[in-house]
Amino acid sequence: MPEVQRVSECLNCGAPLAGPYCTHCGQRGRYDRLRLVQIFNDIREDLVCGDLSFMRTIKGMLLAPGRTCQEYIQGKRKSLVNPLKFCFWTLALLIGFTYFLGLEMDLGISDTVLEGVELESSEAEALQRSSDMMRGFILQHVDVLIFFFHPVFALSLYLLFRRKGFNFTEVFSAVLLVNGQLNIYKIIILPLALLSKALVVGVELGITFLYTTWFLISFFGLRVWHGILLSPVVAVLYFASMAVIIIPATIVYLLWLN
Repeated sequence: MPEVQRVSECLNCGAPLAGPYCTHCGQRGRYDRLRLVQIFNDIREDLVCGDLSFMRTIKGMLLAPGRTCQEYIQGKRKSLVNPLKFCFWTLALLIGFTYFLGLEMDLGISDTVLEGVELESSEAEALQRSSDMMRGFILQHVDVLIFFFHPVFALSLYLLFRRKGFNFTEVFSAVLLVNGQLNIYKIIILPLALLSKALVVGVELGITFLYTTWFLISFFGLRVWHGILLSPVVAVLYFASMAVIIIPATIVYLLWLN
């Protein structure tokens, strides 16, 4: 696949091209393979964009996540939101809505785990104190931790599906779009946590598994059974990538405090 390719029709809207830019939508009249520098350059336009690209991205990721990611990668970048912006703003909405409802990002999971641990009172107090410190650090820096988590997870997917022809940045962009859409789903089901936190966690895991499987099948062109079998592997990579970022960061934080 060539790095830069001139095209005769706009890859975003399909209008005939008579110059370096589309006279209909304004997109550049060439196809460029995604690179990290391009994502950060494109976001300058997206931050001041007042059209309906955000809603079109949500609709596309709702109805056809794999195809929507491919369309963005293949050049349809004016009518869809920059992946970094999409993931960032949906995460910001999720965090804001979580605190608006008086909840915490972990939905009390750490407290539930500690309740099932039988320790002496002094040990339990020390464990609770460490848990509170770690949770406070994670919640305070959740945006930064997630920002660094995504490229690690994208790298693992890129290595797993390296024969599919996508470069790292293209897989990274798809990961950002998928996680941004998952943030939307989390916002929708979050009010259920006021009734049962365990219910929300269960529903969230179910939606994540089904949606991720659908994405793997449609984006990488897998057979259905192959996508279903690989979904648990991808889930392990997901949590492993998260651990690679969060565990060292929290250990360094606790050592620094002590």
